[in-house]
Amino acid sequence: MKKLLALTSAIVAGFATSASADVAVSGSGKIGIINDGAASSNKTQVQMGAGVSFGLSTTTSNGMTISTSMGLTRTTSAADATATVSGGDVFTFATGGMSMSIGHQKVVGRGTGAVGSVISDFMANESIASSAEVDLDDVKGQGIQISTSMGSAAVAFSYNWDAAPTANLGSTDATTSQMGVSASIPMGDITLGVGYAAYDDSTTNNTTSGASVGYAVGGGTLTVGYQSTTELNNNGTATSGNYKGSLDADTSFGVGYASIKEGSNSSTKTTANLSRSLGGGASVFAEIDNRSGAGTTGTAFSVGTSVSF
Repeated sequence: MKKLLALTSAIVAGFATSASADVAVSGSGKIGIINDGAASSNKTQVQMGAGVSFGLSTTTSNGMTISTSMGLTRTTSAADATATVSGGDVFTFATGGMSMSIGHQKVVGRGTGAVGSVISDFMANESIASSAEVDLDDVKGQGIQISTSMGSAAVAFSYNWDAAPTANLGSTDATTSQMGVSASIPMGDITLGVGYAAYDDSTTNNTTSGASVGYAVGGGTLTVGYQSTTELNNNGTATSGNYKGSLDADTSFGVGYASIKEGSNSSTKTTANLSRSLGGGASVFAEIDNRSGAGTTGTAFSVGTSVSF
């Protein structure tokens, strides 16, 4: 999103004697028609929403960047259309090619190998749900995440010492925790991704692991992946892939497919999207989500306009 405002000021005394602070403000909005795809209802809705994001950062005199962000969002997807405030619960410290985030965040590695969906959250939040899904149920808590590079590879590690914090008050001696690790390794036209994440509540240890391979081909990128999840009395696997590319300078597309098996349930998911830029940060889009197999089946779709300010 385009930066709308930048302010420079002296940093608060106690961090450094000379530094620069920056506040970046940006916004975005969407309006569209969504059909949820359920064969029993085929409910169609008009939804819209907009948000404002504030990026806050400062750089100390020794070169360390300290940043956080906050946002204000309002959407008609909620019955009462209440505005929500997000962010402010993660602080990031970056220096020398390494960054460390502390706060309420998701563990890394949790979704590596799950590459079959190419639709946006605008569509996914209102679409139909299959009975078979391969992911960890608990992936967010209070903890620390470290990201750096090793040669050409980008690696990250996270540990949440409290997987169920009260608001933003996390306990360092909580009985629930999460950890994760991920790596992205470019090798010429190929990019390899690997990841692992785990949730532990002292009686149950749920884990997920996955890998993906992306390959530049035909003016786009073909990605295939595999994910395996082990939970108490419920294991699952997913094989998926997608292809993303551009038809011209202003038109992009994506298609994805996933075959999922969880316990005795099996489902398939096929998704597609098409987006056309109108200039000035505005674009029009269309998305499709088809589900078959166990659970609710059908084809959901959405069309609309997205704007970045």
